Amino acid sequence: MDGGPRYYMKQSVRTYIMTTALLASAALALLIWIAPYVDASHFRAVATLSVIALGTHIMGHTLARHTSGSVSFVPFLASAAIAPDWSTAVGVLLVNVIVQMVRRRPWDRGVFNICQHTLSIAAAILVYRAFGGTSVLTAPDLPYLALGMLFVAYSAVNSTSVSGVVALSDHRPFHEVWVENNLGTLAYDVIALPMIAGLAWVYAKYGAPGAFVIAVFLLGLRELYNVNLQLEKANQELLELMVAAIEARDPYTSGHSRRVSEHAKIIAQIVGLRLSVVKRVEIAALLH
Repeated sequence: MDGGPRYYMKQSVRTYIMTTALLASAALALLIWIAPYVDASHFRAVATLSVIALGTHIMGHTLARHTSGSVSFVPFLASAAIAPDWSTAVGVLLVNVIVQMVRRRPWDRGVFNICQHTLSIAAAILVYRAFGGTSVLTAPDLPYLALGMLFVAYSAVNSTSVSGVVALSDHRPFHEVWVENNLGTLAYDVIALPMIAGLAWVYAKYGAPGAFVIAVFLLGLRELYNVNLQLEKANQELLELMVAAIEARDPYTSGHSRRVSEHAKIIAQIVGLRLSVVKRVEIAALLH
């Protein structure tokens, strides 16, 4: 009986990965069809920003289960603003191929990561162009609206695709996974938006040397992510340690607080409380 659901879940994840790969291929093909010829200056920009993205990607941080994060999206999106064509999408694809090889991840996870990053950046470039965005190398002013939509499109596709595959793998509600993976870093992602525009502008003005200087600030942003995530993890571990210490006094109540917390969470979800309130109820029940 247990083998059936596991097999079905495995097949559903594989189908999801294949669908993501097909969508990524279609988006990349559409970019090539729209703008088949790429200026040499775009290739140089993509190469420079891909090197920066590779460094930040390899030094990524762990998010929730099965997922990790990095600030590599900043140079990726800056590259898209400078070279809004297929060269940026190919650069993102190659960076992710190298990252998956370095980290030696399972093939299915590696393929998904490569495809979802490629899909995210290709879709974001299409949106950027649809809102009138052109290369900042030749534009008289930064296209702020197009840059904002570039960021929104990339974030939406990236977070949706990742949360979808995790939800299928863990058999959990999509919205719960999305909040777990994204809510804690949402403010830092918004802070990164000016850095995307700044990095693109600096490269257009000062070239590769200026871009590598900005890369130092990206490392600082990465540390903000890490500190925030480490604090959240430390708080959760402290709560669990306190509960374990209390329950250790009486073996008959071992696991009681965790069971109450799980039941309280389920009830809070059933009555339709907001996700932030559900989280507070879960913690309160753990400490009741």
